[in-house]
Amino acid sequence: MKEDPRFQRTRDAVRRAVQGLVVEHGLTAVTHARVAERAGVGRATMYRHWSDRRALLQDGLGHARFAPPPRSGRWRDDVLALLAALRDAMVHGPLRAVLAALLADALHDGATADLLDALLAEGHDALSDVLADAVSRGDLPALPIDDTVRLLGGVVFYGAFVRREALPDEALRAAVDRILPPP
Repeated sequence: MKEDPRFQRTRDAVRRAVQGLVVEHGLTAVTHARVAERAGVGRATMYRHWSDRRALLQDGLGHARFAPPPRSGRWRDDVLALLAALRDAMVHGPLRAVLAALLADALHDGATADLLDALLAEGHDALSDVLADAVSRGDLPALPIDDTVRLLGGVVFYGAFVRREALPDEALRAAVDRILPPP
């Protein structure tokens, strides 16, 4: 069944409103009333489609992610492209602010921790798939994939959260060269 285009417009406006509130004021700013006002929709509509705050956060923040680029089939190029896409999403989109808000709240709230895990899983899975495929083809030796993904992702997170800067492509290449064997 095709979704009503009016509801799609409402959903898009609500997602933008949730992300905007989180970026500007943090998670505590996300309430049905504030999102409804910012998105230009009625509160009844908000409660009908997002019955509680958790559903509202999941839908609104679940779309603040980066889009993994298409794979080339060359593992090193694909790893670099994924890291660059993550870096760019954190610099040019709401992802860094959303992750920061979720990280802070996840320390005290299991539901927020689950939302954070789901948001991070997409990038983790994409990078894991590239590495696992390279290992299975014999392009890379057997390696601890989860640990390798954490190291590679950590480089981008360090740049975004500690240095508060977008690491240049050269830094990403250097990290890949240090963490993974040469092609």
